[in-house]
Amino acid sequence: MRTRMNFYFSEAVRSLATNKATSIAAVVAMFVALLIVGAAGVGFVKMRAQSAAIQKDASMVKVFLKGNITSAQMNTLQAAMSGDSGISKVEYVDKDEALRRAKKLFKESPGIMENLAGNPFPASLEATLKDPKKMSSVAGAYRGQPGVKEVRTGGADARRAITILQWATAVFFAVGIGILVAATVLVSNTIRLSIYSRRREIEVMKLVGASNSFVRMPFMIEGFVCGVIASLLAMAAVVGLVKLLAHTLQSLVGDSTTIGTADGGAPIGFIALGLLALGILLGMFGSASSMRKYLKT
Repeated sequence: MRTRMNFYFSEAVRSLATNKATSIAAVVAMFVALLIVGAAGVGFVKMRAQSAAIQKDASMVKVFLKGNITSAQMNTLQAAMSGDSGISKVEYVDKDEALRRAKKLFKESPGIMENLAGNPFPASLEATLKDPKKMSSVAGAYRGQPGVKEVRTGGADARRAITILQWATAVFFAVGIGILVAATVLVSNTIRLSIYSRRREIEVMKLVGASNSFVRMPFMIEGFVCGVIASLLAMAAVVGLVKLLAHTLQSLVGDSTTIGTADGGAPIGFIALGLLALGILLGMFGSASSMRKYLKT
């Protein structure tokens, strides 16, 4: 068994070295296809992450507190919100945390924060709703309450943004599927040309009694090797692209090690492993499908 596998691998390596032009063509075709699929995948995940983040904000009512609110007013307000049937969670945000969030939000424009006199941001109570459709009624219940300065909600702008992002997510998904189908056809045709140039070799092997599996295996290993090489190149390109965008478009990409947010993101390593698996599948499937004509299977 080991001797046969050694033969398969040696034949695959010999064939790759002998047919450099067609092997490089197959690798390039898979690399381009995987790069586009990877870019579409990153966009799809990012759109889902942004939609989840905005959905979370849209499901929240923020009750900003007056600076002179008393302990009794605070306790009454917290008790009322905690017992509200339309609210699932209440979080207190003090002035220091509000300032920290503002600094994070405007970190690309530090001049805005440097010109502030002291800490102008009020403390607040952030209520996460069970049903975003009840936002208006929940918000209205706390407007004008003792110690309450202002009540804000996600409102129509957030819902509009969610709709746009949902459409964008669907477009990225459809584009990714379309590119994947086109990539499969492209890679299969490229590998078919490679196998066509060696059809005499296949015919000779069949004439001397080689089984279909014996003939197919070296080509499958070739497809595997080409897929791995193309995947590694595509992985490096996608990771490099994400890191580049992380420096130039921080608001769109975020952390260069994670695509999206904690609510809807995915580690960049996960995207890279997906490209590796897809490249291997493309290479091996392309080889197997292209061999059918010559093996009559």
